[in-house]
Amino acid sequence: MNSPAVGIAGYMGSGKTTCCRLLANAGEFEIFDGDQEAKEIMNRNTVLKDKLVADFGADVVENNTISFKNLGAIVFRDIEKLHRLNAIVHPVLLERLHYTIFKKRSRVIVIDAALLPLWNIDEWFDLRLWVDASFTTRLGRLLQKAPGLGEEEIRRRMRIQESLVAIPSVRSWKHVLNEAEPEQVYERMRSWIQELSGA
Repeated sequence: MNSPAVGIAGYMGSGKTTCCRLLANAGEFEIFDGDQEAKEIMNRNTVLKDKLVADFGADVVENNTISFKNLGAIVFRDIEKLHRLNAIVHPVLLERLHYTIFKKRSRVIVIDAALLPLWNIDEWFDLRLWVDASFTTRLGRLLQKAPGLGEEEIRRRMRIQESLVAIPSVRSWKHVLNEAEPEQVYERMRSWIQELSGA
């Protein structure tokens, strides 16, 4: 029997990935970074890359590599284009995710993916964690992380993501508020995961 699988999700700017990075640095868990995996898939899979060019234009590829800056500027302007991008990438990403979760492994695996609630795969996980923070807190973090986008563009992307992904129910997900230092949230998450794994 495999070790438990933990899904961690949250809106952009929630600090979800920072907490997952702390979990990764602890060295106790296997980490699957959904965003990074999706980017690698888009660059490695030539058929998928051709679909992206066909749907979004030649500017999404520069030097035979996906320009995520250009792609983001396109899909975060039009919710239908974002849906189209997801329809192209998510089936391949979910195949990879399924393989990773259900392959034979000895360590707890932690899945870091903002869109987990959208995929309706709750049954794949032994524990589901939603990391949250106020809109103002998240906006401030994103402005520090990507000041070049500008506040108006960041607000638009935040609103689009919120319209795409509903906050999951507290009945099936543990919710953790990340308004302060991520280390505090990390310690709580780590204790939940250790409790789950019997550590």
